[in-house]
Amino acid sequence: HEHNERSRIDDVLTRLSAGDTIALVTDAGTPIVSDPGRRLVAAALEADIAVSPIPGPSAVVSALSAAGLEADRFFFAGYPPRRGRERRTWLGSVVTSPSTTVVFEAPGRLVATLEALVAAGAGERTAVVCRELTKIHEEVRRGTIAELATVYGGREVKGEVTLVIEASPEPEGPGPDLAVVAEAARDLARDGVSRRDIADRLTREFGLSRNDAYRASLGDEGAPADE
Repeated sequence: HEHNERSRIDDVLTRLSAGDTIALVTDAGTPIVSDPGRRLVAAALEADIAVSPIPGPSAVVSALSAAGLEADRFFFAGYPPRRGRERRTWLGSVVTSPSTTVVFEAPGRLVATLEALVAAGAGERTAVVCRELTKIHEEVRRGTIAELATVYGGREVKGEVTLVIEASPEPEGPGPDLAVVAEAARDLARDGVSRRDIADRLTREFGLSRNDAYRASLGDEGAPADE
């Protein structure tokens, strides 16, 4: 597991070098995909030990298969950070992603994440909540992010949740000068304007989409203005 992976690597490599065959498995899902195992696999490869994958359950691929969204390319965003600048930067990357995005989320935090995406300007984006895939209580619910936030806000969410989010729409026609937009965002931030109000002002003044305005409000380093 994540707390003893590093300390177990030498023992595993010793056994592999002695000719043992060892399987890396998880109790659910696929090893390394939001589960431990990356350090072990990397160490084995560096030691010239063959690593062979065995196809198995994958919530990412299963959710994409059932979502009905573009899946020729996709962005796996893992679990959302819980708070602070890291979470705000994560939201910005999801909202502006040009590819379908797949997210893992704990059931107790699903509504908060949906509401955060709505606040970030993605409320009208199509999304699919995939819950308990391949199990007896499987549920695949499709709607806008705002609709899903309302649906799940009124009920207790249980089980394993995978959220699939539609890609950011491509802008129509030439956009405003990005340098001018960035400078306006910095000026507003210096004046103590909140991130949400900065996005509102940029939308009105430059004709930006809500997604682009939110992204601009994050600033050069992805950090939003203080609220």
